[in-house]
Amino acid sequence: MENWNQLKELRDVYRQNVKMRLEEGAAIDPPFEKEMMICAGTGCISSKSDAFIQSLKEELAKNELSEKVNLVSTGCFGLCAQGPIVIIYPEGVFTIK
Repeated sequence: MENWNQLKELRDVYRQNVKMRLEEGAAIDPPFEKEMMICAGTGCISSKSDAFIQSLKEELAKNELSEKVNLVSTGCFGLCAQGPIVIIYPEGVFTIK
């Protein structure tokens, strides 16, 4: 960050992302149609979540969806033995790889 205004702009971008996750239709103009939150905690990394994320990136690019779907590596969701865990927003769909 070089100045206070850049920090405010960043806050506004992330505020829109959080709104999208909490309420469908709450974000005025979200940058992505979908967000896939993928666990990258220790347990999920040991279950190869990093390779899974890379494969998802490749498939999104191959199907020209990279501009519509944002992949976000997160911390632990708390179900390490079931990982990698994925939550898809704005629907809030919870899935296990």
